[in-house]
Amino acid sequence: ILSLALLFTVSQGSLLNSGTPVNYCGNGTNPMAPIVVSADPGSCTWLNQKGINIIQPPTIDNTGSYNPSKSGTPEEFGREVSVTPTIEELEGITYAIGTTNVEFTAKDKYGRVNSCVVPVVVEDTELPQWSQPAGSTSPLLCGSIIKLQTEKDKCTAFFKYALPIATDNCKVLTPQTPSHPAEGFNYPAGMTVVEYKVLDSAANAAKCEFHIDVKDIQAPTITCDPEVISVLPNNIGIDGKGQCTDKAMVNYKCVAADNCEDKQTFSCNIPTGSQLGVGSYKITCDTTDQAGHKSSFTIDAKVDDRSPPVFLSCPSAPITHTIMDGDSFGPMWQIPKAVDNSCEPPTVSESKNRKPGDFMSPGSHQITYTATDKSGNSAPECTFLVTVIDHRAPTINNCPTKNIVVAADMHATVARATWTAINATDTNGNLLVAQNIDKLPKSGMHFHVGINPVEFKFKSLVSGKESSCQFSVIVNDAERPVPLKQATDTSMFKCTKSGEYVKNHRQCGGLFLTLKSRNGHLNNLGDVVPYSGPVRCCNDNFECRGDDMYKACLPKV
Repeated sequence: ILSLALLFTVSQGSLLNSGTPVNYCGNGTNPMAPIVVSADPGSCTWLNQKGINIIQPPTIDNTGSYNPSKSGTPEEFGREVSVTPTIEELEGITYAIGTTNVEFTAKDKYGRVNSCVVPVVVEDTELPQWSQPAGSTSPLLCGSIIKLQTEKDKCTAFFKYALPIATDNCKVLTPQTPSHPAEGFNYPAGMTVVEYKVLDSAANAAKCEFHIDVKDIQAPTITCDPEVISVLPNNIGIDGKGQCTDKAMVNYKCVAADNCEDKQTFSCNIPTGSQLGVGSYKITCDTTDQAGHKSSFTIDAKVDDRSPPVFLSCPSAPITHTIMDGDSFGPMWQIPKAVDNSCEPPTVSESKNRKPGDFMSPGSHQITYTATDKSGNSAPECTFLVTVIDHRAPTINNCPTKNIVVAADMHATVARATWTAINATDTNGNLLVAQNIDKLPKSGMHFHVGINPVEFKFKSLVSGKESSCQFSVIVNDAERPVPLKQATDTSMFKCTKSGEYVKNHRQCGGLFLTLKSRNGHLNNLGDVVPYSGPVRCCNDNFECRGDDMYKACLPKV
């Protein structure tokens, strides 16, 4: 006899007997669980096949006790009990999705009958399936990654595909479709998940998910002012008393754009508005998009200084300097000072590199100073006049430092004296000739015994001052007197009527004379040759004079 099952409401109709309430097989001691099976693959039903059978509920046919509902006393049951339907009878029966109550009846040998129900629950555990629509040759996209590249100047890529179809062994409810239509959509750069979801009647969910990976292949652009020139401000003023500055503001503009950014940012190694010193600069501006693409632009920037320096002072009155003998320095003045708007001292230089104290030649000299800053700007010239007055005497060259002392020639009262040619120069380098040069003795002439003073005077062509060279030619007679022997005249030389350039040889005691003219001017004394002969001179303007030892034809006195 079957144990009495609990009573509850059946959710679906039974296969052999239906109605509520029903007795479910089993009791608290031996519970009988519902038989739960899955629908056959591809089917919305379950076929009870041989080998996959519903198990009959157990019966109490030999031991145990049963408490009938009408009696409180236990009642013994026999062993012989038959149960229908049999296993063989249940084979081949198809069960629909849901719960089907199968009623079993047990009958003992006394004809007593009892029945209970075993629920057969058929579940739909099969997920919906995805497939391409009929006629489509493209592969099913579910689970795949589609790689695309952005179109030119766009941040999207266009893509379309065949709409996947969902099928189910039972019934498919309305699928959930993504917001991107299969007929075509411009997918943004990056990863987009396309997901189709569907539920069947058993609430089994299935999704078709694929990824569209759009790669941004276009680099951003950046455009800037190609060249920027700023000028150093001139704030020092014409008097040089303002505030200098060594920097100027450099401003420029740049525009960056990208196919995927509404407002593309950029950065520069030297920001616009920076204060820069005089010089040239390379400003590099970079922009990088979200994909890592980078673009750059280089600006040629320059800060110019176009303002010249300013002289703080410049001599206005002429400068006069007098050179005296022994001076070793020239005119003095203050070097002009200058300032520049760049705050760096300009270079101050004189046009001929002359400095205060430099020795200058007599006369007027224009001194010109320029002030140049490091950018090559020059201030208006500072010019003034320097006048040098020379009060120096000429410089004499080769003046003997002591008297010239010679001995008289043998048997004569004269001697030849020589010296290096004497000249002079003034401060301008002019070579000067001694005054009255024609009347001055010359080196190599004969000088009489005794002290013969010699003086050379020179006058400067620049200052007018004079210098003189003074020395004496001293001729000493060291020869002892001897008796004059009788002389004979060989008449080897002839006296001319005029007496010009007549050489009286071996006359008047044998003295040799060279006469310049009949008026008796001496040109130079000739060699003295001892000789004895008639005491006479062939020129009437001369007479034979001398001592007992030597005589000569000399101008009459």
